[in-house]
Amino acid sequence: MLKGGKVEAAIEKLRVIAETYIIRGDGAQAVEIYSTILAQSPVDIPTRLRLIDLLSQQDRLDQAVHEYMELSELYKQMAEIDEARKTLAEALRLAQRSTVDRRRSVEILHLMGDIDLSRLDWRRSLRVYEQLRTIEPSDDKARRNVIDLNLRLGQEEQAAKELDSYLELLVQAGRN
Repeated sequence: MLKGGKVEAAIEKLRVIAETYIIRGDGAQAVEIYSTILAQSPVDIPTRLRLIDLLSQQDRLDQAVHEYMELSELYKQMAEIDEARKTLAEALRLAQRSTVDRRRSVEILHLMGDIDLSRLDWRRSLRVYEQLRTIEPSDDKARRNVIDLNLRLGQEEQAAKELDSYLELLVQAGRN
């Protein structure tokens, strides 16, 4: 059907096949089918959500986090920024619950902070970048944003403390 150009009919048939695999208890095969569907129709949000759910059930959390990030990017492209932020928050929750590489959490937090900055939600963005600074103290972007956001919010004393802490870190790292 796909080769014949009947994409919609093929996708519907693939959905039925995936659900059949789930009923039979073969979630791994269902994941493969849903991945095939998304290769043909990457903007199919219900299918991506179903894939994320299956990956989570199978403890394939790194893949589930990746799919959440893909979904967030899709929401951003559709100008649904609130949904993109919520999706990233879910990805972060899942990443922190698992043994997913810490760099993935850092990447997610940066994306969340960038969304908050673009929406001029400085307080929320400050909390995100402070969390980032705690997780990854040597993250230059997070450190700079914490200082900048404190200044924007009129918290000069806190900004000065952050700047001192950042400078001390740079000196210790030999980055005069």
